[in-house]
Amino acid sequence: MSERERELSHYCTNIPQLDKIYLPVFKSWRLNERHYGALQGLSKPGLTAELGEEVVQQYRGGLHSRPPPMSPAQQLQQVSERAKLLAK
Repeated sequence: MSERERELSHYCTNIPQLDKIYLPVFKSWRLNERHYGALQGLSKPGLTAELGEEVVQQYRGGLHSRPPPMSPAQQLQQVSERAKLLAK
């Protein structure tokens, strides 16, 4: 069960305690985990050694800092990996 499914299950279980019959649930792919751009798939210890603990924590937990964007070559590689999985 994914984290989102758990949250929805928890919500449905606790709705009666709020004395509500129904509250709308909005689902969107935009609520998925954040994407780490060029840092996607790299190990946290390796990044910490390369960039420093403070920078890595800003990328991982900050709301206003963004990791460097992926290069077009990285994007193409990820798309081709996903296409191979779908072709099987």
